[in-house]
Amino acid sequence: MCITCFFIYFVNSILSSTPFIYEFNYRFFTCHCDWDRKNDQNVLKYPPRKKDESLLNKKSLFRISFEGIVIGLCTMASYYCGLKINTLAASTFAFATICLSRLLHGLSSRNEKPIYQIGLFSNKQSILAFLIGTFLLHLVLYIPLLQKVFLIEKVSLFQMIPIYIFSLLSFFLIQVKKCFL
Repeated sequence: MCITCFFIYFVNSILSSTPFIYEFNYRFFTCHCDWDRKNDQNVLKYPPRKKDESLLNKKSLFRISFEGIVIGLCTMASYYCGLKINTLAASTFAFATICLSRLLHGLSSRNEKPIYQIGLFSNKQSILAFLIGTFLLHLVLYIPLLQKVFLIEKVSLFQMIPIYIFSLLSFFLIQVKKCFL
């Protein structure tokens, strides 16, 4: 089951965070949208991507692989913590960790720079999307009808601690990688 969670995350990561999305965010939005222009004062110093350069270059493949592996490992660690309760709890832990990690990853993917350099609250739309996504995740986790639809178990606030820890751990590891690479 743990390998299945990792595989599902890996496929999800590849399909929803393709280099096109990263390239689109970094090259298009940082150049053409007002909310990121004020955050990146050096945007005009970045050379445009050459037309014959592949979107799947070594740098983007490394970024996607590293971030996917970090989030996948944190999800598997959360799954393992849930296994101490039962298998349904383990699936719930993995589901919640991957959802929250992806929401945090959305905040992190706005720019190649670490979040402290661009400002956590510099993009109000990203914060709003994160808050709405987190709210919806908690609705799924705590409303019995939605628990049945998503085939998850009710978790207590105490049981949410590993979910928050592993989600935040993946976010911080990705930020540390951005600081040094």
